[in-house]
This record gives sequence, C-alpha cells and structure tokens, in this order.
Amino acid sequence: MKVYITEFSHKDKNYEGPTIVAHSFDEAEAKAQAYGCIVVGMLDMIIDPEDFNVDIVKMQWNRVLH
Repeated sequence: MKVYITEFSHKDKNYEGPTIVAHSFDEAEAKAQAYGCIVVGMLDMIIDPEDFNVDIVKMQWNRVLH
C-alpha cells in the first residue's frame, strides 16, 4: 500500500486534501475523484525522530531561520 497526497480547489484557492491509501496510482485517482479532489503526488518516506534517537523538544527549538 502507498500513501497518495491530494488537493482540492475552493474559491480559486488550492488546499491540501485527504491522504489516500491505495495499491496503485489508478486506484488512488478513483478514490480521489469520489472525494472531489485530485492526486498530486505520492508520499515516499516518513521520518520519525524516534528512529534516530533525537529529542523532539531539542529538534523543535534548535531550528535556524533565515
């Protein structure tokens, strides 16, 4: 199973739609059509800070903004 990212338009603005779990792109497109949105991509990787033994609090406060 793969996770697909969708979007929808409302009043000429695009918004993130629901994520869809499907076996194929065609199946994801069929589900998206039923929801009234379009598939814009597939989620390849999810990074969980716990996998890297990173303290989540430190990760949130040690960001550098430019």
